[in-house]
Amino acid sequence: YIPNSPIHPFYQLGVGINSGVPSIITGFGLRSNINGFKRLAFSGGIAVTWLPELDKLKVGDKISGTADIDNDIKYKFTNPTPYIGIQYNF
Repeated sequence: YIPNSPIHPFYQLGVGINSGVPSIITGFGLRSNINGFKRLAFSGGIAVTWLPELDKLKVGDKISGTADIDNDIKYKFTNPTPYIGIQYNF
């Protein structure tokens, strides 16, 4: 918070899960409180997630059922991906 300023910096941190895959975002932004542009914010940062992949099994291996696949899945951390965000009238 900057006293007597129409611009307010912020930090954001978020976690989520989509189809059983966790993700984390973190970044910074600016929110304006200027006449005519109230509630306008710009943000940017990085997002990371974990993706499921096979550990010991290979594509084409014979299995006895889906339990074999479920028991072999491990989650691999992905490279951070940049993101940008624009919010208006929130």
